[in-house]
Amino acid sequence: MIISSLSLVPNISYYPQNNKISASSLIYKNLQPLERDLVSFTSGKSIKDDLYAQHAKSINKYKVEANQYVAALASIADDLKGYGVSFDIDSAKANAVKSTDRVIEKVESSKSFDIRDKIRATIYVKNPYDKNFIVNTFLPKMGDYGYVLDNKDGKPDIDFRLNGFNGPTKSGYEDIQMRFVKSGKSKNKTKHELIIVFGPEYNKAKHLEHQQVFSHTRKFKKLNTYFNSPEPNTPEFKARRYIDLITDKLNSDVSRPLYANAKNKEFFNIKNQERIEITKKDKKLIAGYFHGLQEEIKQYYYNKAKEISNPALVKELNKEKLADYALLREIQAGLNDTLDLYMKH
Repeated sequence: MIISSLSLVPNISYYPQNNKISASSLIYKNLQPLERDLVSFTSGKSIKDDLYAQHAKSINKYKVEANQYVAALASIADDLKGYGVSFDIDSAKANAVKSTDRVIEKVESSKSFDIRDKIRATIYVKNPYDKNFIVNTFLPKMGDYGYVLDNKDGKPDIDFRLNGFNGPTKSGYEDIQMRFVKSGKSKNKTKHELIIVFGPEYNKAKHLEHQQVFSHTRKFKKLNTYFNSPEPNTPEFKARRYIDLITDKLNSDVSRPLYANAKNKEFFNIKNQERIEITKKDKKLIAGYFHGLQEEIKQYYYNKAKEISNPALVKELNKEKLADYALLREIQAGLNDTLDLYMKH
């Protein structure tokens, strides 16, 4: 029987049926950066210290599990090579366990302690749009090697971030993202993330785009003035708009062309490459957006300073202001390097 939709997944056996929600999956909406004076419930130390200690204590276990995972994926890729599946085992080994710093960054940015990619790997499938292959062949093969889809919000933890499915990200990036756990009755279910992309060239584009664009733009979320739902017509609201304009411009001029070139080469077998060119006008526009963003942040702190009189709070506010100014300079300098790399001569 052919299963044509993941809506039928609950009737098949390669993902667990336990839908219990653990305490670690609870979202903490107001979680502040972990270097601040947050105290954990278990040790009296900061939450950041606790996370470092927990990750250090578990790192050897993660490495063992990661080695088993990589070995299984190598065998699966060999079993399914006739379907256009391949795997870079050396790259996978080098990046299989997420670093402690990235775990803490992700806790801060996601506002959740449920980190679902402490162990991760990427596998290549020539045609990830073939949903029947993914559902009826690839996932059962993972089950044969002892890995079953985890649950998220009562559903199989798989996301088709593809054109024609759930859509690519704003940067133009496409993949299938899924999390597995080892089958069996063990309560210690480490999440094993697996990313499916078109091939090694696409994976290279991902790392290049991450280095040149995303590693800088994601730092906007560390700003003390960055809020998910700012009130309209406030400095925070306008600052958010400037951030969106900067990010959209970089996505349009750099990120999407990088991914399109890689996809054209590996999926469509088109060797012609779109040339990525940044003009002086482009760079000037982004500089203008940064200037506007800086002005809104200045206004934000000016407004806040008028609301408080406690010297200790004023001192803390000034620290946040200086940290925001420094972070903006850091982001702009990093993005300027990227723009200069692609400047039209």
